[in-house]
Amino acid sequence: MRRGNKKLMSLNDLPANVNVWEETEERKRTISNQGMTLGEWIRHLCSISGKGALYEAEFDVGRINFDNQSLRNVFPKLGHIVINSSKAETDQRDVIYTQNILKAFLPDAQSLELWHVPLQENLSLQHIGMANLKVLDYHSRTNLNFDFLFTLNAENCMINTDRISLRDLNRFLKFWIKGSNPKLKDLILSFYTEVNTDWNVLLKGLKAKEAEAKGPMTNYIIENCRGVSAGIEIFHLEENAGIQFKILN
Repeated sequence: MRRGNKKLMSLNDLPANVNVWEETEERKRTISNQGMTLGEWIRHLCSISGKGALYEAEFDVGRINFDNQSLRNVFPKLGHIVINSSKAETDQRDVIYTQNILKAFLPDAQSLELWHVPLQENLSLQHIGMANLKVLDYHSRTNLNFDFLFTLNAENCMINTDRISLRDLNRFLKFWIKGSNPKLKDLILSFYTEVNTDWNVLLKGLKAKEAEAKGPMTNYIIENCRGVSAGIEIFHLEENAGIQFKILN
C-alpha cells in the first residue's frame, strides 16, 4: 500500500493501491485506491461486512506509527489483535506506539498476540494479563518475570521465551491449588532449558499423581481446593522444553 518508496505514516495518507482478500473464497485481488485514504478504506470495508463480524488487525511496530485518538476514530472494536516487532533493541517510540494500540483496543479484545514487542512498567505483561481476554499469546526474547501469572485473567495463555524459573512456576501452581486463577483453562509454556533439568523443582509440594505417558510427554494430575483437576504435561527434548497446564473437568 506504499506510494513510491514512502511508507504510509498517517491514516489520512492515500495508498497507491489496496490488496483485498476474500477468505471464504480464498481469493485476492489488487484494486486502485479509488481516491480513498487508508482510514476511509478501513471504514468502507467495515461497513460492508456482515452483522456481528469479528474484526482483526495486525500492527508492525516501527513501520507505521498512529496516535491513540486516530486509532479510536478509524478502527472498529477489534476482537483479535496482533502486534509485531522485529527490532532487537527497545526503541522508546515503539514503546509509545505499542501502548497506543493496547490502550485503544485491549478493553474490547478477545484475543491478543504479542511478538517481541517492547513493554515497560507502566504497561507491563502483568497489566495485559489482567485484561478480560480469552486468549493471550506472548513471544519474548528475554527472560520473563512470571509474577504476571498470579493475576492472569485470560482463559488460555501461551508463552514462548528463552528461559523460565521452575520455582516461580511451582509457586504459581501452589496458588492455583489454593484457589487462584479460576478462569484459567489452558497454559502452555515453551522455552530453552538445560539437558539435566531437575523437574522435581516444578512438582515439589503439589501432590501430583503421575499419569500415563504419551510419547515424549510426562504427565501428572493435580487437584485444587474446589475439586477441579488439572493435567501437567512436560515435554523435554535436548534444549527444547514445554509445559502445559490444562483443566480436565
